[in-house]
Amino acid sequence: MSPQGNPGSSERPRSSAAPDETSEPGLGSTLWNDLKEADFQESLQQDLQDVYDFYLDQDSRSRLGGMSRGARALHMTLWLVKSSILRLSPARRGLILVSAVLFCWGFAGSTAAHLSGYAVLALVLLLELKDKLLAQNELETGRTVQLALMPTDNPSFAGWETWLYTRPSRVVGGDLVDYLQIRDNKLGIAIGDVAGKGLGAALVMTRLQSMLRAIAPRKQSLPEFAATLNELLRRDEMPSHFVSLAYLELEANAGRVRLVNAGHMPPVVIRHGSVKVLDKGGPALGLLDKASYSVQFVDLLPGDLLLLYSDGLTEARNDKGTFFGDERLMRLVGTMDGLSANGAGKRMLAAYNAFVQRARPADDLSLVFLRRLQPEL
Repeated sequence: MSPQGNPGSSERPRSSAAPDETSEPGLGSTLWNDLKEADFQESLQQDLQDVYDFYLDQDSRSRLGGMSRGARALHMTLWLVKSSILRLSPARRGLILVSAVLFCWGFAGSTAAHLSGYAVLALVLLLELKDKLLAQNELETGRTVQLALMPTDNPSFAGWETWLYTRPSRVVGGDLVDYLQIRDNKLGIAIGDVAGKGLGAALVMTRLQSMLRAIAPRKQSLPEFAATLNELLRRDEMPSHFVSLAYLELEANAGRVRLVNAGHMPPVVIRHGSVKVLDKGGPALGLLDKASYSVQFVDLLPGDLLLLYSDGLTEARNDKGTFFGDERLMRLVGTMDGLSANGAGKRMLAAYNAFVQRARPADDLSLVFLRRLQPEL
């Protein structure tokens, strides 16, 4: 998934050739350009907020809230240092101890010990940076594989317009948007959301996608299809990674949509300015040993729109902590009457981007718009 993440586009990561040594910017000019970036201060503030959120648990944050400014600064510094040291490996914690001893020795008058303390601390930082870069490279490889499994365009299907979109909140994502041609006259479309984020969720999503592609063409019914997926996920014993899934099937030049919903956000029908929210359906996949599901039938008229989305839309927050929310979503989709699937998707995406602005996304975002066309003769 690319940062722009649209399966309906041909956008993919580009492999870059080795940089020309004569044109590669120097360290000084790179650092100077970083400082001149317009969003440098905002980016720094967001990084500091990420450190605060990562290293301090909810109890520590609550305790800080009741302290004076001076006490808060002191305790927060001590707790951040303690939490970061405890997350190091035993060998690196030992190096931190050696560095502290050398610093104390240096304060007693030994310049060499003082410099050695800095050198040991720098070694720990280099080791941590090395680990981060290796992990980043592995995630980029995983992202490339995940992209290869995603559809590269919007499906073309008689009597329907389609627009599919997904954007991960991190390098790899746990949302699924996919389609498959079941027969010449039938198209299946899936949108799913794995609980959690990052690499673990991405692996579960890839597992779900492979199961879906293998089972969907051979299923007896949609409820049986969902129950089989649930059984397989339960067999894999991944209770912390349950999955919400909405899977639907379209028929060429026909308006009836067959849909099974396993705990996903309820789909929305947009017709002549009115908005109808469908049922949520059964439990999420992988949540219960024995789960039953039912099929929903949605009859769309020419010009009607059907929206499926992940909770990364309604639970998106801006830099003030305000949620996008269901009410804002309903107001927005009420303005989409008469739009094409592509036009509705772009309007939704523009509204989302205008709302979150520079705030870092907390969850993956996935959208599917379908529009019924006049039947072909």
